[in-house]
Amino acid sequence: MEPRAQDLDEYSGGSQASTPPYRFPASESELWRAYLKEHGFVVVQDVLTAEQTGAAISMFWDYLEFTSTGKDNVQKVSRSDWRTWTKFGVACSGLIGAQISQSAGAWYVRGQAALRKVFSQIWSTEDLLVSMDAVIIWKPWWRNSAWLPVTEGLHLDQNPFSKEGLCAVQGMVPLYDVTLDTGGLQVVPGSHSEEAQDALRRQHAWWKGKGDWCPLEESSVGEAELVKAWAGDLILWDSRTVHGGKVGNGEGAGPVERAACTEVASRLARLSVPVCMQPRAWASPEVHQQRKEAFQRGSALSHWASELSGSGSHHCARNKNHQPIELTPEQRELL
Repeated sequence: MEPRAQDLDEYSGGSQASTPPYRFPASESELWRAYLKEHGFVVVQDVLTAEQTGAAISMFWDYLEFTSTGKDNVQKVSRSDWRTWTKFGVACSGLIGAQISQSAGAWYVRGQAALRKVFSQIWSTEDLLVSMDAVIIWKPWWRNSAWLPVTEGLHLDQNPFSKEGLCAVQGMVPLYDVTLDTGGLQVVPGSHSEEAQDALRRQHAWWKGKGDWCPLEESSVGEAELVKAWAGDLILWDSRTVHGGKVGNGEGAGPVERAACTEVASRLARLSVPVCMQPRAWASPEVHQQRKEAFQRGSALSHWASELSGSGSHHCARNKNHQPIELTPEQRELL
């Protein structure tokens, strides 16, 4: 699918001043894998091209505009008019589950060959399953203060009592640059280490016997830092790494874009697609069947691709109006 010109314009294509030390070309797999192993996170650059990033943005807007059209055939949401964006709902955290997780835009990102190659290098197999997690959308709160995100806070997605060692490498593809202005994912470097995990177990004994959603009131194992990335990059982090959302200072659009009276085309503050892949062999026949059912009914799952026993926070009821998309052969292999 060809992206609209506006969606390509929204892709900033690496406008940030300097490359952070944790950002590596995909071709330098030994370097980025070593950084991930030591620090618990890394950024693999340009996993999506500018054209692919623009196409993904356009697909998400196609979905939001289409689903806002009522029986009167009136489209209530327009990508080019931020005033209409009150017409589509987003949780205060920015997580959108349900059908958008099974939309063409989400699967377009998940199915990119370069993305799959990165995870195949992590797990030494190309036979992978992909997560079907919630999509993250932050509206431009500098235009409407009611849209200011409230993040879930620092947390773990892998319970250190029931799951030890490397079990999953989570991923996220931002479709807009991640800057201090916009905010995005923050991590506590090194918090995946055995020493840090032992400290977390001592300090959070109440996690024992709970699921994989392990919230922290504050980080006791180090300072969190925003992971800066370019649109189309792949942010990776070990599931043992303490992480969470960080809201930016809201100045990313500049004074002209922030002015409520301007007719200049707006953009979302954040649009990111979480992606995690695990070896297909790890999943039981029951999990394979349940994944197919989740796709058919339009449900969002957690980041665990090989099981359905993760946090469970994004499971959604069936929508009677949901029509599953037609997956490409490459996408179907990941289901």
